[in-house]
Amino acid sequence: MKRKRLLTLIGSVCLALVLAVPLVASCAPATPEAAEEEIAALESKLTAEKAKVAAEKAKVADLEEEIAELMVPEETWEITIGYSLWPDWEPHLYVAGLLLKKMGYEVTRVDIGGDWSLALEGILAGDIDMIYQASDFCHFQFWEEYRDRLIHLGCCAYGARCGFAVPPYTDIDTIQELNDNVDLFDGMIVGIEAGSGLMGQSADAITTYGLNYELMEGSTVAMIASRDAAVAKGEDWLGVWWVPFWGDNEYPMKFLGGDTELCLGGIDRFYFVTRPEFIDEHPAAAQMLMNLTLRYDDFMDIAGLIAVEELTGEEAAQRWLDQNEHYWTLWFPYPYAYPFEE
Repeated sequence: MKRKRLLTLIGSVCLALVLAVPLVASCAPATPEAAEEEIAALESKLTAEKAKVAAEKAKVADLEEEIAELMVPEETWEITIGYSLWPDWEPHLYVAGLLLKKMGYEVTRVDIGGDWSLALEGILAGDIDMIYQASDFCHFQFWEEYRDRLIHLGCCAYGARCGFAVPPYTDIDTIQELNDNVDLFDGMIVGIEAGSGLMGQSADAITTYGLNYELMEGSTVAMIASRDAAVAKGEDWLGVWWVPFWGDNEYPMKFLGGDTELCLGGIDRFYFVTRPEFIDEHPAAAQMLMNLTLRYDDFMDIAGLIAVEELTGEEAAQRWLDQNEHYWTLWFPYPYAYPFEE
């Protein structure tokens, strides 16, 4: 029985081998020439397939490039703000700084020394990201030069005014009366920092109206000290002035009318100024700053805390934030929601 099974198995194997021999023979080329032709055909087919793969890779690379162009760059978390030690800069400077910190930004302040041209060139060079208080009138001469390379971020304050001013008891009301009263002011208009927008406007006004006065450069602190000394003695005084300004809250001055050529501007608005790229580099910060607006009373409250109660800028801004949470939390963009800290 076992022998019969073994013979059957051997027979099956032999039959398989016999059948396989022609099959194997049929797979091999009949001649060397045929083999070369088949190899050439396969190589041609391989080259075509490689070309298809290369074309698909190129399509993928093009799609990846398009996607990269459409994607918003990843938010960076460092912002540098240019500033000058002018009292009317401090409320916005410190409120914006504290809110940016709440959003997770690392904020650095760089003193521009009151020179607007230096500040705007610093933004273009990437040394600073933004500055506060570009205005429609006061900084017009600067904006005309840089408006094609820089942008405004929203309107963060409005209702401002600049001009020449005297104490309310001085019996002069218009610019046109100044040349008849040169001796009353010793031919001097007390100014502030050279390079400021207001000083440029004032120089234009002196030329336009033919005023026989000298514009005295100095600083905001020196100007206020000069005003206070004159008022304390009941003397007449003439200088550059603006509102909102804590100095006006402490002792209101009288603006001189008659600026028919608008050399000193009309009712003004203030903005943050930056590069167009800032919106892509810091989208969350840009949206918040576009929304940030301090009302006149808010500005004067913060400025008063700094000037009268002698709080630091950050202390004054923080006190205002603590008292007005219902107002400023609306400035934050989605997905931010106050409080950000646990």
